[in-house]
Parts: sequence; C-alpha cells; structure tokens
Amino acid sequence: MQNRWTQRIDRMRNGIENLDDAASSLTGVVGEVRSITEEVNELREQKENFDKALKDAIPKDRPNNDATKTAAQQSNTASKSPELQVSDRQKGDTE
Repeated sequence: MQNRWTQRIDRMRNGIENLDDAASSLTGVVGEVRSITEEVNELREQKENFDKALKDAIPKDRPNNDATKTAAQQSNTASKSPELQVSDRQKGDTE
C-alpha cells in the first residue's frame, strides 16, 4: 500500500513539475513576443519621426521637401512679371 501511495505521489509531483516547466516556457515565449512587439512599435515610431524630420529639413535642393518647395514657389511667383492689360498699352504699341 505504501509503495502504491508513493508511486502516485511521485507521478503527481512529476506532473506538477512538468506543468510548472511548461508554464515557465510559455511565460518566456509570451515575454519574448511582447518584447518583439514593443521593439517593432518603437522602430515604427522612430521611422515616422525620421521621415518627418527629413520632410521638415531644409536641404540645399530637394523639390519634394516642403520648405524648399514653398520657397521655390514664392520665388517663382515674385519673379514673374504681371500680365499686361489693354489699359497698360500706350499709343503706338502694336498688339
């Protein structure tokens, strides 16, 4: 009787140890997945900040840059001569 009882307790102890090992492994895996998810989110945020910094930067000549594009448009607008109206013509001008 003692022998059976000891065997049952040993089997139960082994089962509990196996469950504890499995739970520990699962905790490790879940922790790694969470860590990877956090790293991916951090990389996305850094990429967005980098792209924003590139877009807002004032390079020497980049037409896709907002600041450069705005400056170029203002320069073009300021350098254009106004269109002549009929009232601007003087006697003797040809059409």
